[in-house]
Formats: sequence, structure tokens, C-alpha cells
Amino acid sequence: MNKPIPETTQRLLQRNYKVLKGSAPKHSTATSRKPFDWSILEKQIIKSCHKLGIQDCSDYVEIIRCYYSAYMSKFHQEHPRLSSKAMDSVIQALQSGSDIADDMDPEIYAELIEQHFKTRYDNCDYNICHFMTEGIRNNRYYETCY
Repeated sequence: MNKPIPETTQRLLQRNYKVLKGSAPKHSTATSRKPFDWSILEKQIIKSCHKLGIQDCSDYVEIIRCYYSAYMSKFHQEHPRLSSKAMDSVIQALQSGSDIADDMDPEIYAELIEQHFKTRYDNCDYNICHFMTEGIRNNRYYETCY
């Protein structure tokens, strides 16, 4: 009972106190997560494009970059990272088009994306996968045209 608290126990107590006060420990995944890197996203987009036989990926990169920027502006955080399979689905949805015709014009998509973030949805996290569903894009297209 009269033994002094070992130094390692004191450090653990101090660290736990800091966590309780709101700061994460240095080994936490919250602090070790790498910041968003556009070049990694671009490589993921290009890889998905090439899987689908698309050689000129520039419009795909521009549209997805526009979406991620709008998401960041709206929510002040990065868009959730997509798996390779999810990115493949996004690229495939862009490639297949919709009522928008097969127009891959980034300027048109910029307007659709802006309209998308103005639209209120129930229980929606505004993930790009939601935006890429045909019905959502078509509705945003009709809203911007009329």
C-alpha cells in the first residue's frame, strides 16, 4: 500500500486522462490515418477505367474530383474512401449513362452535383454511389433543365 506508483503506471494514467479529456493517444487510428491524397483517388479512378476498357479517363477523373470537392465543401470532411469494387461501379454507371444521354461533360455533371447537394434526402450520407444511381442522376438532370 505504501509503494510508490511505478512510472509506467503513471504514464498510463496520464494518457488515459488525456483520452478522457478528448485528445486521442498517439497510436490511435484517428491520428495515424493518412490525410486525403487526390493522386491516390486519381490512380483508383484510372485503374477502374482501364478495367472497363476506357482509355481517356480525364472526364471521369474531373467528374469524380468535382463530386469529392463538393462533398468536402458541404460536410467539411473527406468523402468516405471507396473500395475498388465500389469505384468500378461508379465508373460503370458513368460509362453507361442515363437519360442524360451519354454526355460525359464535366460541366453538366458539376450542375447535377450542385443540385444533388441542395436536395434533401431521408437517411442519406451523400455518398457518390448514391448520386450515381440512375434515378438520382436523372432527377437532378431534369431539375437543372427545367
